[in-house]
Amino acid sequence: MGCLCESLNDHEDAAKAYGVAVSFQHQLYSPAAELAFADMSAEDGFRNQAISMYKDVMTCTNKQYAANAAFNLGALLHDETSPDNSKSLAVYREAIRLGQKAYPFIAERAQMKVAGILDEAGRTGEAVAIYHKGMKSKYKDIRISSHFLYATIQAEQKNIEEALRVLRIVAGTGHPEFSPAAQQLLSLPVDQW
Repeated sequence: MGCLCESLNDHEDAAKAYGVAVSFQHQLYSPAAELAFADMSAEDGFRNQAISMYKDVMTCTNKQYAANAAFNLGALLHDETSPDNSKSLAVYREAIRLGQKAYPFIAERAQMKVAGILDEAGRTGEAVAIYHKGMKSKYKDIRISSHFLYATIQAEQKNIEEALRVLRIVAGTGHPEFSPAAQQLLSLPVDQW
């Protein structure tokens, strides 16, 4: 019911429905409802409420929901303008731990986020190592994003031939997000990257 209300943009009734579902303390449905409620709260600007709910879901017995909550909390805590993203980094690492067996896709997405934070912090070597691992992922989105982000690091480090090689691979994938981005970079003179 909460999802239906939310899809109709009735967040007040959605919050009530999610609250009822959470109160039942059902092993499967309550964490799902609390996660959805936390996501809606974060979108609506109720950051502290969302943080509290994400932390609660992270402790549930359903590791898939716990990993997803950790991932979403990591995203909420991440601040690209801050030199210190240690809280976000720690929560993404928790998403990796929780999701390794229960939700491998979210664990690998969290690894990509960790790589991005490490790169922002100037720890490029560690980021590149994670992207290399992601380039071999069984998940297409992880593979392609890893290739693209690795190529951008290569370009920043003036390793242009490697950047071009990898961007050509990404451009040819047809990925809806990264293929056009790679094509755009390839269409520009290298000095405009």
